Amino acid sequence: MKLARIRFEGTPRWGIIEGDSVYALDGDVYEVHKKGEKLCPLAEAKLLAPAEPSIILCCGLNYMGEIKHMNAEIPQRPSLFFKPPTAVLDPGATLPYPVLTEKLSHEGELCCVMKRVARNVPEDKALEYVLGYTCGNDIGMMDILQLDGAITRAKGFDMSAALGPWLETDLDPANLGIKMTVNGAVIQDSNTSEMLFSAAHII
Repeated sequence: MKLARIRFEGTPRWGIIEGDSVYALDGDVYEVHKKGEKLCPLAEAKLLAPAEPSIILCCGLNYMGEIKHMNAEIPQRPSLFFKPPTAVLDPGATLPYPVLTEKLSHEGELCCVMKRVARNVPEDKALEYVLGYTCGNDIGMMDILQLDGAITRAKGFDMSAALGPWLETDLDPANLGIKMTVNGAVIQDSNTSEMLFSAAHII
């Protein structure tokens, strides 16, 4: 199933995508819901980030290719950091170039949107807490990261976490291709199978 957040008649709401149309989501997206009436063609929908996070948990240095490229030591445990809710950027939205940096980075990511709180859950049960999966762009100011020696300012600024375009609820997060292009040039081509720590392990 494809779940989307859209702005419909001036109000954010959840919908269900089927074919080339968006239908109303009747009920609670995090609990029981069903498909309602047709709202609009998908091509005309104003898509919003398919999440309303209270916090964004990120895992750095989690792809072997990235670790080798940076000549970094292989982490023995997940290297976690946070982004605030103000970091969320809607699909298709424009990020003004941050004035503090001359070295803006962008990293394609797999994002898990949770449907309920997961704390101290067994790894083999962790994905049961996931509502769906979407694409993410982890945007950072790498010169600020080097200057500060800390992640907060470099990766926690407004609109530094692009999410979307919608959630996919039925897929295997352990084997997904991730490709990023900038001006038509491929700058990242990897697979979640190359993750050092799986989504379930991180949760």
